[in-house]
This record gives sequence, C-alpha cells and structure tokens, in this order.
Amino acid sequence: MNLILLGFKGSGKSFWGRRLSSVLQCPFLDTDLLVEAHYGKAVRDIVLQEGETRFRQLESEILHRVNPTQPTVIATGGGIVIDPRNRELLQRLGQCVHLKVDKTILENRLFTQKHLPTFIDPVDPKASFETIYEKRISLYESIQDHCLEVSTQTETAILEQLIHIMRDLIHGK
Repeated sequence: MNLILLGFKGSGKSFWGRRLSSVLQCPFLDTDLLVEAHYGKAVRDIVLQEGETRFRQLESEILHRVNPTQPTVIATGGGIVIDPRNRELLQRLGQCVHLKVDKTILENRLFTQKHLPTFIDPVDPKASFETIYEKRISLYESIQDHCLEVSTQTETAILEQLIHIMRDLIHGK
C-alpha cells in the first residue's frame, strides 16, 4: 500500500514526500518529476508550449504507469485530481493524504514566486486563484483518507503524523 500526497501547488507535497521517504527508507515518486524526466521538459514549459490540456494528458499517462512493488510515498501534481479517472486510480493506489494549507498563506506563497503559476490567469489572478482553489479543495476532500492541516503545525508534528500513517499502511492497519 502506498501513501499519496495530495494538495494545492505550494502545499509541500514534494518536500514532505522526500522527508518521509528519507526517514522511513522507502521509495519516493513525484509525478511532476516523472513527467519531466519522461518528456524531457519542465512542467511549466510543457504547459506554456503545449497547453494545460496536453500536460494533463501526459500527467495521466504517467500516473497510469505508476505501479510500485513496495510501499512508496507518491507526491502528485496539484491538478492531478481534475480528471475523475486519476482520482479513481489514486484511491486504488493507496491512502490519500491531503496536505491542506490556509488559503491566505497559499495565495501569498504562489503570488510571491518569480513566475505566476501557469494555471492562474494573469489578467485577474486573485479571482482565478479563488475559483481554482475552491474547485480543487472539493476534489481533494472527495478522495482524501486523511487531511493534515500543515499551515498550523510544526514540521515535527507533520512528519510524525505522516510516519504514523505510512507505518500503519506498511503493517496493514
């Protein structure tokens, strides 16, 4: 059984996935990195050059190839839940943990990056963010087995909770 990290861009899926995998000495997969390695381009470049629809197709193809043979921590792209087939597959692959971040904190993280995320409309970024956030939150919640509010907890507390969830998965609890 695998632990799948879900959440909005900037919620720490890759960060926590690497940390957990390092502590527990188990494999780690990041679907965005798998897309980049397979297609030879950064996610941002794929979206800008080929469009979001094409990126979502590539992302789905990669997800459907993921078939770990041992308990694995999997970090997903923030929009992977848009496709209902992906949501169904994620639930079959393991326990889904939603890393939830306060909306204001998340907005500040995203809007202070060098580049505005490609899914945000630069004409009206606040309204665009709000719409996408509300839609995705409901999708994360629809498949989450666990929800960790990561913006209000210490790193130690978050890591301990993730370790507990993963150990239960490994031991079949």
